[in-house]
Amino acid sequence: MKIAVIVNPRAGRGLGAEVVKEIRTVYTSPEHQLDVEETTGPGDEVRLGRQAANNGTDLLLAVGGDGTLNGAVNGLLSTGRSAEELPLLASVPAGTGGDFARGLGYPSDPSEVVRRLPEFVSSPIDAGRLTFGDAKEAKVRYWINQSYIGLGARVVERVNRSGRISGARAYTMASLAEAMHPRCPEYRLSTPERGEERFEALNILVANGTHSGGGMQTAPLADLSDGRWELILVTREAIAGATPRLKVLKNLSKFKDGSYLRLPGVRSFQVSALGVQGGEGELVEADGEIVGHLPANYALLPRALRVLHPAQHRKR
Repeated sequence: MKIAVIVNPRAGRGLGAEVVKEIRTVYTSPEHQLDVEETTGPGDEVRLGRQAANNGTDLLLAVGGDGTLNGAVNGLLSTGRSAEELPLLASVPAGTGGDFARGLGYPSDPSEVVRRLPEFVSSPIDAGRLTFGDAKEAKVRYWINQSYIGLGARVVERVNRSGRISGARAYTMASLAEAMHPRCPEYRLSTPERGEERFEALNILVANGTHSGGGMQTAPLADLSDGRWELILVTREAIAGATPRLKVLKNLSKFKDGSYLRLPGVRSFQVSALGVQGGEGELVEADGEIVGHLPANYALLPRALRVLHPAQHRKR
């Protein structure tokens, strides 16, 4: 079995490099051909993911945060190959978020993840393709977990820019800071299911997976392989009548378990494609990375990848 490891050695303040030592102790059999590649700068994950696909790799381990995983995914999907032709994919979370792995029921301890990898099972999952710009100069980015526009994207930008605090605390502090100056632009959303609609929204979430923000269950009904996304809008109504910062503080626990979906001004739909216009210049985030600005188009790629996950986890 050919196993490629893409590791961000700086992830988790050096945790990524320590995890690789664990991987070497698990995959010691002569039948395992282990190829470990460290990232040194932006774009390395994409290049190494593409390299793994082209080298006939059987299993690709992305060691780091959700950004490392997203880069590897972009490398794999940029080849245009089917899920059956691409390596099996597993995330070994050693960074700020680890939300995709959390949604799949991975243990929180990366060492335990590595030890249990041989007993994990594989399942197909959907992926998303984001396109920015016109046909001649289109920028494309792939993603597999969640994508934010508006407040959520600005929170991620703040967390990534700071880098001093990690995990749920980082996202909580950034959310409170961004809530000081809320913006609710008018967006024009186009979907096959609902046509074109206009919303004044604080936040737009397109969810394939269930978790984001360092452990918050922001889309509890999302299913990685049902050919649909959960589209969740936090509209202007949600922050009416109170200081936005106080609203965030009051309702923060509801974002952790997904019960915020029942709040006034929060709307959700299932969609299979999405175009977003308006809110010109608003950031677009995907899998923990800022990937572009509006306008943007979302295309769903059914069962585009195969991922490893604990056998007892019921994949939503």
